[in-house]
Amino acid sequence: MVITGKGTQFTSCTFMQYLEDLGSKICFASVAHRRSNGQVEMANSEVLRGLKTRALDKLHKCGRRWIGELSVVLWSLRMTPNRATCQTPFSLVYGVEEVLPMALLYGSPRSLAYDELEEEQLYQDDATLLKEDFTEAVVRVAC
Repeated sequence: MVITGKGTQFTSCTFMQYLEDLGSKICFASVAHRRSNGQVEMANSEVLRGLKTRALDKLHKCGRRWIGELSVVLWSLRMTPNRATCQTPFSLVYGVEEVLPMALLYGSPRSLAYDELEEEQLYQDDATLLKEDFTEAVVRVAC
């Protein structure tokens, strides 16, 4: 499913044919309508808040320094547990907990104790519990 604004580039026959070829459907959302755009606005405000704390200096102009900080801010948002779901966005998408690059580089106890066969078995166990975690997250969001 694709959710877009009502711009002519999204209502053209070419774009509609493209979506049909993909087997996808389109839903239109009004940019000015708060309910249809609430999650995007909330996510954007979180990114902006992170950029302001990292890249803005009240004594100097920011310029394009924020671009270098964007990946750090996005990483931190992906690794921060959500209050509603109690899960990180990373773990909800990939079904596993994240490992920081520094942990691999400097050999944290977790990375040193890594065993491929054991991890494969744990992955299979996690896959069976993933549906339960997803259902629990949906219930928390709904409440």
